[in-house]
Amino acid sequence: MTDQIEVSFIDANGNHQNIKNWTEYDIQKDFFDFADGFTLVLEDDRLDQLTQHLEVGMRLEFKINKFNILVGYIDSIDLAYTRGGHGKSLTIRGRDVCGLLSDAHVYPNLGLGGNTQYQFNPLDKLSDALNVILTNGLTPIENLFTNDLNGNLQLLEKSQIGNAAFSTGFGTGIKVKGRNLSKSYNSNLEKLCKPEKGESYIGYATRLATRAGCFIKCMPGTDNALLISPPTYQRVGFSAPYNLNHIYIQSTVNNIHEGRLKISYKNQPSVIIGEANHGGPTFRKETQKVVCINEFTGYVKNTQTLDVSNSIPSVKNALQQLTTGPINENNSGYLLLAPNLDLYSVATQNVIGTTAISSRPYYYVDYNAETPEELIISVAELMAKFQDDFLELEYTVDNHTNNGVPWNTNLMCNVSDEAISPNQCMTGQFWIQKVNFTKSRGGGTETKLLLRLPYTHVVNFTS
Repeated sequence: MTDQIEVSFIDANGNHQNIKNWTEYDIQKDFFDFADGFTLVLEDDRLDQLTQHLEVGMRLEFKINKFNILVGYIDSIDLAYTRGGHGKSLTIRGRDVCGLLSDAHVYPNLGLGGNTQYQFNPLDKLSDALNVILTNGLTPIENLFTNDLNGNLQLLEKSQIGNAAFSTGFGTGIKVKGRNLSKSYNSNLEKLCKPEKGESYIGYATRLATRAGCFIKCMPGTDNALLISPPTYQRVGFSAPYNLNHIYIQSTVNNIHEGRLKISYKNQPSVIIGEANHGGPTFRKETQKVVCINEFTGYVKNTQTLDVSNSIPSVKNALQQLTTGPINENNSGYLLLAPNLDLYSVATQNVIGTTAISSRPYYYVDYNAETPEELIISVAELMAKFQDDFLELEYTVDNHTNNGVPWNTNLMCNVSDEAISPNQCMTGQFWIQKVNFTKSRGGGTETKLLLRLPYTHVVNFTS
């Protein structure tokens, strides 16, 4: 049975209206892009009847088999026709509430009245700052959530509401070890912080959230709640909800009809050496730095211990040339981030390995980091962004659900794929970054997926 997308709106008379029989649609969800979007195309006899109800800025609700997946707002309506009045088409494009926040620029005083300038102080809490920026009355957003250590969704005002529904793809995330880095949403900002000229609300909030290793997403199927969180790789009480199979056993149900694996050595630094802005234009070897060695390319192949002594020669040379060595009694030198053993473990299971022979040190100055903690998280997140690009799995499947649940981002998926490598089956759990629901005359009802290695982003955002 084909999964059904249901699109609905409330008309000017307050009546609930469903829109059916779309010719085409394209719904895009990407965990690393704060705004999810949609494109809808209609070409049938009811087009003229529908247009009298539609308005730019109108709120639309999207459901798959009664599951709420997106609440969006119409950005544009495009009507076209051919000569003779035949072949008329309607194209609607829009985004979720985070798209609205990206269009609105921050007032110099954040709209709070009084002074023409507004700034958060060093003792202000991160949670308070995010609430002031994002729940400002410009949009329907009322609540911000994160995950607590027990796997529950928790309001940033500390009011726990319990586990999220499994189908949402959010909540129920638990602490992972990673590099043993954590940031509390009740921590102090530790610096003056004010909006930059021309900065959007979502840009301002993202700038603060990034310092905690977090991303901002709308809670699926709502427009009044946001999730402030790193990616979630481990969950309370749930295994990976999805299965993708393409294996050569007759009794197995194979659901992949297009697949692609890409492993890229390009833009993989062997080591990142990060330095906070010290106020001067010149390089200082004695300045305290943060060092992160790349688990993919920075260590001797097949080593059992991930430390500097087992790093490749170019990493050792970079540390010798650019630092004074590990932090000493004078508080100078470098702090080495703990290796990401979870990531290293899953990466070594790939069907294609790596050989690192070239020197790829990456020297990085963070002009916004003003504390050691900020620099540590900044360097860890920079390495995570590079490592995200190391492996891509792209799959196309029929329909929009798997095991009865709509596909969603920020969830894990079991993959067994012999078609990519018959001699060594591609097997493991991968993290879903993008989900693209499509329907067209040529392709039918499909879902396109982009999967990454798990455990790249490992900052734990806690209460």
